[in-house]
Amino acid sequence: MFSKWKLSCLLLIGIVVALDCGCQEQNRDYSTTVRGTVTDSISGLPLTGAEIYLNDTTPDEPWYVTDSTGAYSVWSWGVAEWTVYCLVEGYQTKSRYVRSEHNVEGVDFEMAPE
Repeated sequence: MFSKWKLSCLLLIGIVVALDCGCQEQNRDYSTTVRGTVTDSISGLPLTGAEIYLNDTTPDEPWYVTDSTGAYSVWSWGVAEWTVYCLVEGYQTKSRYVRSEHNVEGVDFEMAPE
């Protein structure tokens, strides 16, 4: 038979698990994705391998590298409040500020050669 102490512990664990599941579900409601493309400002062609960074910190690796169509996609839990930086060798660096609680399409960069 369970002692009162063991029963109390099991009840507490059940409450914590239930609350944790609710929080995870709620966070899923607030994930935000930012998508865009990177192109050459003169030719309009997509730039493959453009590096996408968030905010003014540069980690060892970019958050995303554009694919063969020049597309990128970054996401976060909660509100996206970022300055998105785009770096491509041989082009001027550009940035755009994004703040949204919803998915954002069209955060595009037309990169001008240096």
